[in-house]
Amino acid sequence: MHIKSTRPKILYLSSTNTNDRNNSKKKYKLVSKPIEQCNISSEKKYVLFYHGKSSNRDGVSGSGMVLYEDNNDNSSSSSEEIWWGYQRLEDVTLNEAEYITLATSLEYIKSLGVQHIKAYGHNKLILKQIEGINKVKSPLLKTYYDKVIELSKEFVSFEIGFVDKSMNGRAIGLAKDAIDNDSMIEEVDNATVTTTIEKDESKDEDTEQQNIDNFTPATTPHNYKEETPVQQSESISPDKTYVLRFDGGSRGNPGTAGCGMVLYDTLDGAEIWSGYQYLGESNTNNEAEYMGLITGLQCAKSLGIQNIVVQGDSQLILRQLEGRYKVKSPNLKVYYEEALSVSREFTSFETSHIERARNARADELANLAMDSRSTSGFDVE
Repeated sequence: MHIKSTRPKILYLSSTNTNDRNNSKKKYKLVSKPIEQCNISSEKKYVLFYHGKSSNRDGVSGSGMVLYEDNNDNSSSSSEEIWWGYQRLEDVTLNEAEYITLATSLEYIKSLGVQHIKAYGHNKLILKQIEGINKVKSPLLKTYYDKVIELSKEFVSFEIGFVDKSMNGRAIGLAKDAIDNDSMIEEVDNATVTTTIEKDESKDEDTEQQNIDNFTPATTPHNYKEETPVQQSESISPDKTYVLRFDGGSRGNPGTAGCGMVLYDTLDGAEIWSGYQYLGESNTNNEAEYMGLITGLQCAKSLGIQNIVVQGDSQLILRQLEGRYKVKSPNLKVYYEEALSVSREFTSFETSHIERARNARADELANLAMDSRSTSGFDVE
């Protein structure tokens, strides 16, 4: 299915809960496997899998990192886990979390005596910056970038590469554990703790992502019936990060089904595109959720978006996409594989679960699709 997206009239949203950063410095601490339990040889080659996760809960984020012996196939499945660590972060963006995780990992494994390392992550933007393909435009990210480059030069051999999100489940799980562990904010008991990076919060913010989780529902009336000619959005920048919110529903499960999708600009909270899709009379709730995700991603891609954060209230769908849950249903497996395939077309791709109350706009559009038994916002070819 090929989709061309239309760009309806932009509706601006207000951001009422933006967290102001103070001018103090915060020290973040790392919980890890005890050093005495790690058997490291300076002659061996090791593989590092890392993940930085930005949540939607009061700016809390987390990082996860795992060290394996190198088995030369870019996979953690058949390798021995040597060391692990996770770290709770506060008031940082997605890209900041990725950089902090990588820098912290390199700093720590160097202290373990590792000399040869291959580092793998799935944030393509960060990887391309480290490889020198993309420039680091954000002053704050430049600080983290410089730290990573500095640390990488301390190893005898250093390589960095991309790994599919489905193969990075252990690090992703640790990052989520860090977010969920409230006791990590100030003090961590009964664990190995090491001070890592100090975040100077007086420096410039990565403003492209600071408002991702602070959107409020639009109060502007919507004319859903109005169609707009197909066109490329002139306001889309391939360097910016955008938020896709999606929802799907089925009346009868299976029964009358539809899905709704909304794209937001993270800089000013503007709704830059929305659409809804009638799916027929025989789809389930989960199938409708997947179609909202797939169609939303396809439309985002067709508009020229390269960096995206996906938000939805279906924990099942998001955790399947993250590799935390297995897809047991043969029918859902088809949708899952399509969603995974489309997600790989983006430079950076991240998922985030939100409460249903925060997903009202996409839910409204999904219900409109079911009520009207119609599709709007894009063309299917």
